[in-house]
Amino acid sequence: MEKTSETSKPIKTLNLKNKQRIKSTLVAKVTALIAISIILVSAVSNFIVYDLSYKALKDEIKDKIMLLASVAAVSIDGDELSTVKTGEDEGNETYLRIQKKLQKIQGDSIGKIRYIYTLAKTGDNYTYVLDASPIEDTENHSSVGDVFDTQSYPTAIEGFKRPVVENEPIPDEEFGGISQSGYAPIRDKAGNVIGALGVDIDVSVLLKDQAEMRQAGMTALVCALLLALLLGVLFSRYLTKPILILTKGTKSVAEGDLSVSVKLKRNDELGQLADSFNSMIQDLDMADKSLKKYNLELEDKIAERTAALSETNKEIKDILDNISQAIFTIDDRLMFNPQHSKFAYHIFGKVSFADKNMLDVFFPLIEQKALKESMALWLNKVFESDGIGWDDLEALQPVREIAIYSNDNIGGITKYINMNFQRITDIYGPDSKEKVSKVMLIVQDITEKKSLQMEMVAKEKEYKDNINQIVEIIKMDQELFQDFITECKDNLICFEPKLIQLKDDKGNMELVNELFRIMHTIKGNAKIFKLERIVGEAHGIENIFSAIKKGEVVLTDSTLDETFKKLDKFNALFNETLDIFYKIVQSKRTDFGKIRSEKRNAEDNEVIKVKVNEINRLAELIKRANRLIMQEDSVIPASEMGSEKAKEIENVFKETGEQIKSIRKVSFSRLFARFP
Repeated sequence: MEKTSETSKPIKTLNLKNKQRIKSTLVAKVTALIAISIILVSAVSNFIVYDLSYKALKDEIKDKIMLLASVAAVSIDGDELSTVKTGEDEGNETYLRIQKKLQKIQGDSIGKIRYIYTLAKTGDNYTYVLDASPIEDTENHSSVGDVFDTQSYPTAIEGFKRPVVENEPIPDEEFGGISQSGYAPIRDKAGNVIGALGVDIDVSVLLKDQAEMRQAGMTALVCALLLALLLGVLFSRYLTKPILILTKGTKSVAEGDLSVSVKLKRNDELGQLADSFNSMIQDLDMADKSLKKYNLELEDKIAERTAALSETNKEIKDILDNISQAIFTIDDRLMFNPQHSKFAYHIFGKVSFADKNMLDVFFPLIEQKALKESMALWLNKVFESDGIGWDDLEALQPVREIAIYSNDNIGGITKYINMNFQRITDIYGPDSKEKVSKVMLIVQDITEKKSLQMEMVAKEKEYKDNINQIVEIIKMDQELFQDFITECKDNLICFEPKLIQLKDDKGNMELVNELFRIMHTIKGNAKIFKLERIVGEAHGIENIFSAIKKGEVVLTDSTLDETFKKLDKFNALFNETLDIFYKIVQSKRTDFGKIRSEKRNAEDNEVIKVKVNEINRLAELIKRANRLIMQEDSVIPASEMGSEKAKEIENVFKETGEQIKSIRKVSFSRLFARFP
């Protein structure tokens, strides 16, 4: 019985407890229902606040990124950036100057900018141009021409048209957290888009603010549960008012008004959010003002430096335009740089030297191949900077003076130039070693000097030849030499008409052979008297006809013109030799007419050629006249014989006189043979 009574008590208790539990549960349910209702209302409100705040924060960050990208893009000189096109431009002066500017912008962001870079459109691809990462940082550095992944970052394409920001941040595995990219077009001075600037911004603050907003929501729910309906309306108003203020402020900021300030005297998360919002706006405003101020200062500095640079460039240009030397600079590829002195046109004519190889300009001929290769080896040694002193290296310069062919407005002319080189060095690297970046080439026109030297050599040779010729003329038999002169004159009188005839009958090989024979005869006769200059000129003319006979040269008007020029030169030299000969004869006071006595005409001292039959006829007439005078046995009466004999003698002497006159006559065609 006792067991039974003991067992019944706990069951009641349990029932009581169950009744109380049921009662408590109902109350709890009602309370829970009210709480849940309030929580739902609070949750919805909190969700709205969270969503608006989060979107406002995201929009704010996107605006900040867009602003930062736009300001950074404006600070980049598009004209300079457009010169960086290939990997060969990486590391040059322009590249490093733009990279330093990007590094400064990244440094001013105090760690917010993780990457900053510039892009360009190359054909159908989008490629990197340069970034803020040092060239040595191979892990993070993007080289010129590396392809940009537009599939992962599609918004970047729009960045070439207007400032844009990726819609959503992405995880940043290297630094941790998340980052968001923004892009803005880079324009040149003419306003043309030449590329885009991209920035990857650390937006991990979104995660932190998101967590804070979630915490604020939970707090709001707990407060809503505790305050119930009494505080529901107040809490709703209390909660929505700052949200509306923040939303309004966010929209104002999105529209570009950075003077907005959200005034919320609260110490909760919304108050912190408001403070964060105000702090962020102040930071953005300060950053914007700093950037504007920096841009203004930068523009002033650029203007000042540009003016100074322009003045310096003008002074350099004035020097280069007025110096009487051609001054160039060449790079390690032996290519001309665009700048050079104006005197270069005086030497080479109106040509463009930019992007031309120095060796191709100075050694264009095939026969100059050996000189070209030796200069190439020497110049490559100049750029190596392997410790060889410049004085020693300069002494090894293989070519200093060359002849060049210049095509200017007047025509192609040969000039002689002198070349001197000077290394231009830069300091680079951690060890501050010197590197030969350029070589300066100084070219002097020594054509006049060379011409004077050649003229002096020619005059000296001519002087020696004249002396030798005078010596030979003094030593020679003057009577025999007069025969040479006469025969040479006759040959020349025959030569020129035949040469004129050949001009109209170029296929006449008989004329060619005759002209060759005449000049060969003149050359042989001159060689007897050791007249080397005449021999040389005659040999030059003879060679032309020899080459025509062998088929080595085609007879053309140009060939004939050259022959006439050589003939004029020969005639001038021959006349000069005659002058020397007659002066020597005169200085000896020799009566040249007496040397040839009976065979010379005292009037003109000329030797003429007479046909043998004419001489024979003259001799017969003289003999006949002699017989008539000496005749004694005649059958004719004395009275008639004297008259007939005198008449016959008169006829003989008359015919003799006419024969002598005929002998002295010169053919009209011979006199005017040179003037057909």
